[in-house]
Amino acid sequence: MNPLKVIVATAPKKFIGNVGIIQRNAIQSWINVFGSENIYLFGDDETAVNARLLGVNYARPEYSNTKVPLFDSIAESCQKVDCDYISYVNSDIVFVENFDNIIFKLNQFLGKKIFITGRRINTNLNEEIDFAGDWQKKIRLLASEGIIAPPEWIDYFIFHKNIIQNLPPLRIGRAGFDNYIIYLMKKRYVPIIDTTGTILALHQTHSYFHHPQGQKGVWYGEDAKENLRISGGYHTYLSLDDADYIYRDNILKKNRPKLSYIFSRKYMKGILTIKYPFLLHVLTVYKKIKFIINQNEKIDEKNLAQNI
Repeated sequence: MNPLKVIVATAPKKFIGNVGIIQRNAIQSWINVFGSENIYLFGDDETAVNARLLGVNYARPEYSNTKVPLFDSIAESCQKVDCDYISYVNSDIVFVENFDNIIFKLNQFLGKKIFITGRRINTNLNEEIDFAGDWQKKIRLLASEGIIAPPEWIDYFIFHKNIIQNLPPLRIGRAGFDNYIIYLMKKRYVPIIDTTGTILALHQTHSYFHHPQGQKGVWYGEDAKENLRISGGYHTYLSLDDADYIYRDNILKKNRPKLSYIFSRKYMKGILTIKYPFLLHVLTVYKKIKFIINQNEKIDEKNLAQNI
């Protein structure tokens, strides 16, 4: 038996209606897979009540001005727990098996300081899961009929507890939070492994009632804008296309991005500027010069039109 200890952390939404069912499904799956003593819910007093009802751990995070949990405070709390790895997971994701053996195998190839993530499978599961029977079999069947999400949608991280110090106050559940974490790991030269197809992460689709402006608020609201400001721009919003490795069928291989992606603006500005920081200054100067030239051309066109 490998001695690795993994804890699972999440910051759930309100346990109301369909979202309440979805979140209880997810957390109950983690309890069955990892044990209740290894599950940590972060949130307000209502979260504390549900943590007690579910028999799991509870802690209060720090919040933004709009009461959105801050990831750095959750990471700091988790680092104080006696564990080897931390998995931060969105509260609508169902897992069917522990991934300590996967971590152990990856340690043999890449060492302990690694960052694991993967794509989710979307499904319309809107009822309570019966955990008394062979629930893993039912989940796998649902997953086989689901739709795999694009590489930009990242719903879980698994990382060594010693690689997440000095994080910025990113707003959890708002646009850019997960993508910028990938960028930070790249900057810190932490190997990023895509375990899509190895770790089954079933996503239960839901509404966006938790934000007053719905999905638009989640993507473009005040906290999303603050994530963008902290990150320094959209070029830092990386995805699973930027993983260093792919681990599938017990085989670890280097991720080879498609040529179309390598020559894309996102790759040029996002990845290359990590390796060659001076390029960001070159691109910034180029952008300013291009703007000035365009403005001068517009002035010339306006003057020409007035003279005709």
